Amino acid sequence: MASPGEVCSSVTYFLMEFKKLDSQQKQEKQKTQMKWKAPPADYYKLNIDASFDPKTTSGGWGYIARNSEGDFLDGGGGSIIRVFDVLQAEALAALHDV
Repeated sequence: MASPGEVCSSVTYFLMEFKKLDSQQKQEKQKTQMKWKAPPADYYKLNIDASFDPKTTSGGWGYIARNSEGDFLDGGGGSIIRVFDVLQAEALAALHDV
């Protein structure tokens, strides 16, 4: 049986390892974040996205339109029902957004 000191040392060690892994994951997330890029002058940009929950076969969709200056032009979103996979959810999002 481990002594109280050994238990404390083990807990401290595992907490340090957990914090190190958590820090690495946060750094990786920060590296993968993308920034919005403006379209060429006199063009508009439409960003769309969808969500999907396989347990409920439902999801959502949304869009945002901006001009080449980054000014908000329009945006919206809604619910999707009877969705069978993420590809279908993305396709329905594109259909709703256009």
